[in-house]
Amino acid sequence: MIKKLFALLAAALLALAPLPAADAAKGEEISTAKVTAVTGSTVKVEISGDLASWLKKGAYVRAVSEKGTLVLRGAKVTAIDGKVVTMQSAMAKDMKAGESYKLSKGKPTAGC
Repeated sequence: MIKKLFALLAAALLALAPLPAADAAKGEEISTAKVTAVTGSTVKVEISGDLASWLKKGAYVRAVSEKGTLVLRGAKVTAIDGKVVTMQSAMAKDMKAGESYKLSKGKPTAGC
């Protein structure tokens, strides 16, 4: 009797747990970009491939190096000209022209 009750409780908990596959299905659009210029707190990057749907003027961006190191967070997109995106962040000075990064959607509070 106790085994059946325990099995029923375990099944109920599994049914209520969020499924990781559902989260993976949402996915996060990531764009690969190469730095073309860094001037003070402004950085210009050229996107390779298609622009992510979230990448618009006023959006917040985080950049991760190819090694997985967070390089830029809370950067605000100030302009988009074709595939060239201009962003502003105090962390921009840490980026170097010619390096490649993976851009993903950031949070407005990141970088405060």
